[in-house]
Amino acid sequence: MRIGINLRCLQKPISGIERATLELLKMMEHIHGNHAFVGYITERSFASSQVERELQACCRLELRRVRLLREDPAFRLCWDLFGVAKLAARDRLDLFWGPSFSLPFSLMCPGIVSIYDLAFIYFPAAYDRSTRLFHRVVTRLSARRACAILTISESSKKDVERHLHIPGEKVYVSPLGCDLQFRSLREEKLTVTDTLSRHNVRRPFWLSVAQISPRKNLSHLVRVFAWLRRERQVSHQLVLAGGNGWLCEDVYSTVQKEGVEDAVVFTGRIPDEELIELYNAAELFVYPSLYEGFGLPVLEAMACGAPVVVSNSSSLPEVVGDAGVLVSPTNDRDLGEAILELSRNPARRAELSERGKARAAQFSWKRSAEVVLDVFRRSAGAH
Repeated sequence: MRIGINLRCLQKPISGIERATLELLKMMEHIHGNHAFVGYITERSFASSQVERELQACCRLELRRVRLLREDPAFRLCWDLFGVAKLAARDRLDLFWGPSFSLPFSLMCPGIVSIYDLAFIYFPAAYDRSTRLFHRVVTRLSARRACAILTISESSKKDVERHLHIPGEKVYVSPLGCDLQFRSLREEKLTVTDTLSRHNVRRPFWLSVAQISPRKNLSHLVRVFAWLRRERQVSHQLVLAGGNGWLCEDVYSTVQKEGVEDAVVFTGRIPDEELIELYNAAELFVYPSLYEGFGLPVLEAMACGAPVVVSNSSSLPEVVGDAGVLVSPTNDRDLGEAILELSRNPARRAELSERGKARAAQFSWKRSAEVVLDVFRRSAGAH
């Protein structure tokens, strides 16, 4: 079975969708079966040389580089929607996978699309105009034209069925996995790391890992943090790790308005090895997101043994199970009290740490890849 994939998403900085695409591809490489991949990219350089090396190490993957007349976003989108279909027809594919919300028009073979969440419907203001238009048109059309849709949680599956009017039997859930590098580190390793000093982080601190954007609800977390410092005299730092997204300015202005510039640390986007150390060194991991298709940072935090306080919305209860504290993402008092109570209860933190590691072990990229390959086989065999 020859499977085409638009891998242009991997030429951007790696975030959740890109990480999932890469990890699935790497894992499918090692699952036995009669399948090979053709990955379509442009001649634009990769944002990460590590990603390029990992792709080149995939023996079953043949990369097709295509030179575009221009590398502006509009031209790249036209290539995604029209140019790739011509290449796929020439390469006589059995199946085409669109790993990031879209399929090329005029495909001559069955197409499968991954739709991770419907945040563009729930929080349209969190996206710029062009991204909203893309999802309103391209994602909806791709969902209708696809022979199968892959998503990452039962919560997202229900959203796809409800809002995109897709029958349930066409939607398959392949939960995300967690790389084995995300694990507990011994305390002595944390005491000698320079990651904390490099980012001016001191213990104890609370950690949140998310793109700085409205949907992640970080302004709310900053206000709760400021209240805890004023009213409950906590001396912790709040560490926010993640790159800037659309409308990120509100988070920075909230930090200034609340007067906690000296206690809130923005690390920006950081490599995994530093992120793992932060997960391990944090007293708590707090994730107050308003909506998630899955919530990969929560899984990573649990795998590293960090006790988690997360929203009780969308897919997050599905991911956390009974291994964390679930709270309303919009109730200041509930979130603040949950953080404070867990922070002051080391026995409870130790219990949730062990539960979290056991819960995270139930998710793996191997299981996810097996589901995806099974959907590929069914879809190719049905046509």
